[in-house]
Amino acid sequence: MKRLLALIITLVVLNLLQVEGVTYNITASSTNWITTLSSLQAGDTAILQAGTYTKTAKLTLRLNGTPSAPILITGNPSGPKPIINHSGSNQNIIDLVEGNYFTIQYLELTGGSLGLRLGPSPTYSLSNGVIQNLTVHDTPETAISANFPNHTFTNLTFKYNEIYNTGSGTGECLYLGCVGGSCIIRDSVISNNLLHDTLLATTGSVGSAIQVKEYSFNNLIQDNVCYNLGGPCVLIYTDGGRGRNTVIGNTMLGGLDNGIQAAAGATIINNIVLNTRGDGIAIIQNPPGVTIGNITILHNTVVNASDGYCLRATNFNSGGSFLIANNAFVCPGSNAVYVNNAQNGVGWYNNGFIGGSAPAGVMNGSFYGMGSILSELPGIGSFNVYPAAGSTLIARGNGSVSVGYDFNYMSRDATRPTVGAYEYSTASNPGWVVGRSFKQMNGGGVVVPSNSPTPGNSQNPPTTTSGGTSGAANRICSWFNYWL
Repeated sequence: MKRLLALIITLVVLNLLQVEGVTYNITASSTNWITTLSSLQAGDTAILQAGTYTKTAKLTLRLNGTPSAPILITGNPSGPKPIINHSGSNQNIIDLVEGNYFTIQYLELTGGSLGLRLGPSPTYSLSNGVIQNLTVHDTPETAISANFPNHTFTNLTFKYNEIYNTGSGTGECLYLGCVGGSCIIRDSVISNNLLHDTLLATTGSVGSAIQVKEYSFNNLIQDNVCYNLGGPCVLIYTDGGRGRNTVIGNTMLGGLDNGIQAAAGATIINNIVLNTRGDGIAIIQNPPGVTIGNITILHNTVVNASDGYCLRATNFNSGGSFLIANNAFVCPGSNAVYVNNAQNGVGWYNNGFIGGSAPAGVMNGSFYGMGSILSELPGIGSFNVYPAAGSTLIARGNGSVSVGYDFNYMSRDATRPTVGAYEYSTASNPGWVVGRSFKQMNGGGVVVPSNSPTPGNSQNPPTTTSGGTSGAANRICSWFNYWL
């Protein structure tokens, strides 16, 4: 009798604790679509059908899902994206003020002030969310931001988004973290986005594609494509010694500023940076007074920095570790590399260059002169920087300070790798043809190298579920199992 009673109580409790998700099918003619989106509960799914959803009021989301009952807002993955348009510039398109275990995907956002802003949250945190396959354009200000003071943004993924035509304000595509570190983003992934045409920006960081502010750490910035930018493609500051930010496999095809800029706590690997007005890769004190250090720059190909250098390295005597190896710096008509201050503690190995002379004070064997740009990279006119057969880049790298994969995520020679972003293996590039499009990778999806951060939930977006049990329910099950 006691066992039967315990079983009945168990079933009742589990039924009460089970989270049943509701699926809402929403059309552009729905009069209550804002209310529906603003009222989603754990386990719910909102499917927006194709059409234009015009609004003048504020749209505030509170997406408090759970690991077993995430919240999903989605358009149709195989059809036209629903368009959410805010008429006027007095409100953001979406304000996500609470969020945990959620996905927002397959929407088009336009108009308003900012496109999607995360915060402010009453708990000062948003986490475990995926923002993917959005198209955000023609926003007067930043497209997507997470920058409310005193907040921590954790385990977020921003991937497969296209952002363009940001406005004449600050105009960033992704602005993550706060000035001075008053809020941070950590353990997050920004990958496979297409970010372009921010030339209208006039204030602040003037149209950077990805900006990760001071003291944010352990973030992975991977396989993004940027072009026609007013600011850098990737702009990171210092991790404050908390955990390096990693910049891998990105492509920058022209802009008015630097290509990749960092100050401290950064690993920069297998990137292609072409045709910048500023420096291709700039390691500089920004903000002023920050201690530059803990910088690794490996296997990048940088070509043509019209008013700057392929690599600008400043204040490398300020402390920390530095490794600059197996890069191709191709800036004919100017000095390819600018270095100031002492070189103590800096490891320079096997960097090829065109333009000027090797910087003074570096180690023997740190740099070698390449041939002409067309003999080395004959396809440069069409963004193709795969080395030619016979290029001096082939088998000139130092395997002891290499990385095991290239821009295409193909294996490198362990002893004498090719210098630059590509490993030479065939007469023509065996991977994605570089261009103004999303980067395509062998096998698809985000590749997380073994030496890169692996954020908790962001590699596996939450999926919809019709129900589930909470941790409390599991503990109750265990308790009643004792009696059963």
